Amino acid sequence: MPEAKNVAIVIARIQDPVYDSVLKITGSYTYFDPDGNEEGETEIKWYVNDKAVSELEGKLSFYDFDCRSVALVKDSIVKMSVRPNDGSQYGSTYISNAVTVGNTPPVVSDLVLYAVENRGKTNEKLVKQATGKSSVVLKYTFTDSDNDAESGSIIRFFKDGAVVKQTNENTPYIDPGEVDLNGAVILTKDSTITVTLTPSDGKSFGENMSTTGIPIVNATPIVSNIVITPTNPTAGTPLTLSYTFEDVDGDTNRSTIKWYVNGLYDSTLDNASVIVGQRVIESDIWQVEVVPSDGINEGTPVRSSQIYIFG
Repeated sequence: MPEAKNVAIVIARIQDPVYDSVLKITGSYTYFDPDGNEEGETEIKWYVNDKAVSELEGKLSFYDFDCRSVALVKDSIVKMSVRPNDGSQYGSTYISNAVTVGNTPPVVSDLVLYAVENRGKTNEKLVKQATGKSSVVLKYTFTDSDNDAESGSIIRFFKDGAVVKQTNENTPYIDPGEVDLNGAVILTKDSTITVTLTPSDGKSFGENMSTTGIPIVNATPIVSNIVITPTNPTAGTPLTLSYTFEDVDGDTNRSTIKWYVNGLYDSTLDNASVIVGQRVIESDIWQVEVVPSDGINEGTPVRSSQIYIFG
């Protein structure tokens, strides 16, 4: 009677131009006939979790998408049976080793860094450029052929090539004022942020991927708390301007000050922080505007409340 020796199967994941990443299952055996008869129509059957898969009968290899009647997924147990034929009779049935379909590492794609202000708040907004007052956020697509959830991915943020933060999928961002392990603020102007991502499904790590860099540019300063004192002045009383200048880059205040008297702009008072008493006349109405600037960017002008000059 004919025999089938060395019956075995192997499972491998390969790249396919149509289906991307697929499983290929391949069986093998050695045909032997003590009478020297050539092999006839040997019977080959496949089993997934001990269930016969009829559409695979007669095949020595197949892809996971060929297995239609039974789901071939992670942890499935695959076996092959061979019943050799010498053209006139069948031999005994030989069973291969059982092979378990293992976990497939996840993949990530479409990695991109973008900037948002007020991240996580109701007034969160996407901005065109990253600055020291915006968050840098990583966005990407996570894919797992086993339908496992992402768990334990390794995300590394680099500043000018040096690692400044290591995190996971739960916090894929750097916020304004966030510091590195040395206590230095990460998002500073004239630097570049890049990211590498090693995806994980909690069981296997996938291929490491990286982003292009996002530059951190100069932040536009702001001014607030613009006040003229005293708030109820009399004629001849000097007027004093005070305000708060904020620049996350620590740049010098180069703001412009403009005074308005009775609604008319007076250029002779440009950048004066104090108005001498001789200019303060009864019944006039004064207001001041501050245009924030750090010498590079000008911010949004802000005006004070109007004050009336009493007699």
